[in-house]
Formats: sequence, C-alpha cells, structure tokens
Amino acid sequence: MMRKLTKKDHEQVFAYLKEEAALNLFIIGDIEAFGYDTDF
Repeated sequence: MMRKLTKKDHEQVFAYLKEEAALNLFIIGDIEAFGYDTDF
C-alpha cells in the first residue's frame, strides 16, 4: 500500500534516508526545499 507522506512522517523518513545519505541526497534536498505538500 502506498500513501502520501506528511509532516508527521518527517522524523521516520529522514532516519531512513540518512542511512544512505549519499544515495538519497536529491530526495533529502527536495523534501527540505519543497516539503511534503508541493505538487509537481
């Protein structure tokens, strides 16, 4: 099942992404720049 991430998920998402921060650099940057509510 997939669902949209929200600000409530931030700590868990970043903990997961930072396990391999070099591979997830662009995802981390996009979340920091645009947040979870921006539509692309």
